[in-house]
Order: sequence, then structure tokens, then C-alpha cells
Amino acid sequence: MLAQLHRFFSDARPAGSRCTMDAHGIDLDAAAVGLRRHGVLRIKGLLDPGAIAAVGAAARDLYDERDARVAAGGCLTAPERQSHLRRTLALDRIVAGGRPAADLLDCPAIRALAGRHLGEPPRLDPNSYVRALIPGPHIQALPFHQDQSILQTPLLNVWIPLAECGVHAPGLEVVVTDRRDLLAMAGPPDHAVPVERARIDERLVLEMFGPGALWRPTLGPGDVLVFAGTTIHRSHVTPRMTKPRLSVELRLVSPAPH
Repeated sequence: MLAQLHRFFSDARPAGSRCTMDAHGIDLDAAAVGLRRHGVLRIKGLLDPGAIAAVGAAARDLYDERDARVAAGGCLTAPERQSHLRRTLALDRIVAGGRPAADLLDCPAIRALAGRHLGEPPRLDPNSYVRALIPGPHIQALPFHQDQSILQTPLLNVWIPLAECGVHAPGLEVVVTDRRDLLAMAGPPDHAVPVERARIDERLVLEMFGPGALWRPTLGPGDVLVFAGTTIHRSHVTPRMTKPRLSVELRLVSPAPH
């Protein structure tokens, strides 16, 4: 069985088909093999679109509230200023219909996949956010990076779009590879924004993997992109993208040591 799965995930098909599964009757063995071989997996229709809409509406309300406070001259704490600059909201701040967003987005299949990836039952890391990416001259697009270089622990990133992305709204660009090492970082070590410290030079990525390894998946509400902490990725934005994007970066890590 595993030999058949390895052949399935290692053929010459485009990344979009090799790295995509349908949530209906999801096979955790196949998902674990795909994640191990490619570092990333798109699961179509995994989450309830109603829950996605509720989390998106609650996040937009918080963005509007914070933007109104800034416009009125309100003071922000240092963490709030950084979050405002990066257009992020801590996931634990978001409540929709009386329920925490993390509960609405909880999925047994993802937890099981994370457990296989990490080798033990996962927990939600507090470094989990909603991020807004708004096309325009001041867009806060992120460079190539690896999440494990920032968090300094193995993890599974569960990336959840709260609206369609990848065509009219910015998406993600990921490097599809079975390599799991951490690449040299090009960003200054004392930069205030962690992802800038962890920046990987684009030329290094292209020299090592080639343009054929880059995948720009399209996703809609209910779809999920899961990828390892070592998976290289960045924001994907083109001049034709005019719609804003809201997404959840839900990070699952090993339990904290006692």
C-alpha cells in the first residue's frame, strides 16, 4: 500500500494535482505521504464555509475597530503597532457567534495529520493569526521564508483562506520539494519583524529548486493548505490582483514540555 502511495505522489504530474486531495473520504495515509514527499498539501472542501464566513466577518469587525481607533488618533501598544503594520490579528482575539475562531476551525483530520507529522498529538501555537493582504502600493507581502526558522520548533501550518484567493486576490507561492533542511537566511538578524529576519534570498531558492518547483495554488472558502514548518513559501501577488485577502495562519506544534 505505501509503495503504491509513493509512486502516486512521485510521478511527473503538475504540483496542482500531485499535492491536492478532496476532503470527501480523505485518506490520512495518502495525506501523510503527500506531505512528506512534497511538504505541502491542498485539501479541497475540508471546512464548513459557514464557519469560514463567520470567522471572516468577526475579523473584519476587529480590523475596522482598530483602523477607526488609529484614524481617531488613539494610541497603540508596541505589539499593536506591529500588528497594525503587518495587518495581523491574533487568532485568540477572534470570537464568532460566541465561539473562539480556533474552535470553529478545528478539524479532526487536520489534528490527526499534524499528529503524524509531529510524532505526537499537537497543540495550537499562540503564534497563530489572521492576516489581511491588500493590493496596492503599501501591500505587506511577505518574502520567501520558512516558519520553523521563526518559531524554532517543528510545526504544521494550516493556512485557511477566508475568501477566494490566488486569482483576483493574493495567494501563496510554495516550493514543492522533499527537502526538510533550513536554508540560510538573508534578512538582518536584528530586524524588528520576525519574517524579515527569516527572509530567504529569491535567487538562492531559484538556484536550488528551479522555477518548476514553485506552486501558486488557488483556494476558496473551505479549502485548506497544510505545509511543514520547513516548507519555503511567500506571498503571491500580481498586478492584476485587486481584491483583498483574509487568511488564517493556524500553527500546530508539539505539546509544551512539562
